[in-house]
Amino acid sequence: QVSKIYNFSFTEENCPVLDQSLENSTMNSRQRTNKIEVSDQKGVSVSCDFQYDLCTVTLAGWHHGISAGLFGTNDNEAGNEWMMPNGSFTDSVKEFTQSWQV
Repeated sequence: QVSKIYNFSFTEENCPVLDQSLENSTMNSRQRTNKIEVSDQKGVSVSCDFQYDLCTVTLAGWHHGISAGLFGTNDNEAGNEWMMPNGSFTDSVKEFTQSWQV
């Protein structure tokens, strides 16, 4: 089942699937009252609690020290949290966020 959530208050059920590859992917999703969670077999999960307007991203332990992005480098080292995709570092919030822009 595919759902669309609008403004954290309205959910549209049984939406058409635009990308057929998602139907056969290794991702799982669960929806409970006021909460939805999407996870994959590699240990990445995104969970949103609509009652508290809060989303969390959780990485399995093997992602420690090998991942980077807007949430930092995931290695418990405060000095390298501002690493950009090209491996260089910046002190500029604008440059950092724009470098990870999709």
